[in-house]
Amino acid sequence: MYWQQPVRRQLLLLALITSPLLAVFRIAPVAMLTQSRMDEIFPAESPSLMLILFAGSFIAITIFALWLINVWLFTRDLEDTEKVRERHSNWQTYALSFALAIVLLLIPRGIEYFLEPSIAFRRPEELSLYPFLGNLANNGVILLILKLVLSRDNENRLALTNMQLEVSNLMAQQAQLKHQLQPHFLFNALYTLQLLIGKKPEQAKDYLQRLSGFLRRSIQYARQDTISVRDELGFCRDYLALQKVRFGEALNYTIDLSEEQQDAGELPIFTLQVLVENAIKHNAFTADEPLHIRISSCGQGRLLVENNMLPKNEGFNTSNGFGLHNLSERYRLLSQLEPTIETSTEELAFRVYVPILTQ
Repeated sequence: MYWQQPVRRQLLLLALITSPLLAVFRIAPVAMLTQSRMDEIFPAESPSLMLILFAGSFIAITIFALWLINVWLFTRDLEDTEKVRERHSNWQTYALSFALAIVLLLIPRGIEYFLEPSIAFRRPEELSLYPFLGNLANNGVILLILKLVLSRDNENRLALTNMQLEVSNLMAQQAQLKHQLQPHFLFNALYTLQLLIGKKPEQAKDYLQRLSGFLRRSIQYARQDTISVRDELGFCRDYLALQKVRFGEALNYTIDLSEEQQDAGELPIFTLQVLVENAIKHNAFTADEPLHIRISSCGQGRLLVENNMLPKNEGFNTSNGFGLHNLSERYRLLSQLEPTIETSTEELAFRVYVPILTQ
C-alpha cells in the first residue's frame, strides 16, 4: 500500500502535526487586528471568534492538502533512489509545487466570491495578497521539512545498502579465510600419513581412522563461522590425538577447562587447531625434549594456549605466520576482538590469548 512505506507514514504524521501549527501562525496576524478592522473583513452580524476558528480550520485543511500534494510529487518511485535524487534537484518539480499551492488557494477564493462577493470586496487592501503569500510561505516550509526528511531517508538507504555490501564482502572474506585452513591442514595430515605408512603401518591405519573421523566432523560444521568452546575443544582433542600417533612421547598436552568454562561462548572454527598446529610446526621437539601444550582459561573471557619454546634452527624455520595471521583476520571480521600473542624469553614460553565470543 502507498502509505505503508515508513518514510511516507513519517511524512503523514508530520503533516498532521504541522498543519494546525502552521495554520495558527498564519491566522495570528489577522486575529491580532483591531475589532474595527475585523468588521471591515467580515459581516458585523457574524461572531468574529467563530469566523477566526473557521478560517483557521480551513487553512489547516489547505496546508494538509499541500502536504499530500508534495508527498505525492516527491515520493513517486520511492524505491528508485536515483529518480528520487533527480526529482529533488529538478526545479520544475518545485515550480509545479508552488503553482499547485496557488491553484489550491484560488479554488476556495472563487467559491467565496461566488457565495458572498461582498466579503471578498470588503477585504482590506493590505490583506489582499496575504493568503497567497501565506500559502506560498507554508508551501516553502513544507518543502524544507520534506527535503530534510527525504534526504535523511536517502542517507539511511545508502548506509543500509553500503552495510549490506560490506557484510556480503566480509562474509566472502570470512569464507575464503576459513576454506584456506582445510588444504593447509590436509597437506600436513597427508604428509604425516605418508611417513607413517612407510615406517609404522599399524599406526598409519589408526591414524587414517582418526583422520576420517576428524574430517567427518569438520564437514559437519563447514558452513559455520563460529563454534561452541566445547565443540572446538572436541576438534582440538581429535587433532592432538592424530599428532600423538605420529610424535608419541615427544608431544604432551593438557586441557584444563571446567564444564562451565566449556559452555562460556563460541570461538571461530578451528581456532585451537590452528594454534596447536602452529606450536607443533615451529618447534624442534624430541622424546628427550618434548613439546608441552596447555589449553586453559585465564579469565576475562579468554582462553590461553601456551607451549614451551624449542625453536628450530633459523636456517630451517620456514614460518610465514600464515596460521596466526589467518586467525587474527577471522577475529577481525567477526568482532572487534583480536588474539593477543605473548613471548617470554625468560620462561621460554609462547602464549596466545584468544577471546571467547559471546552473543
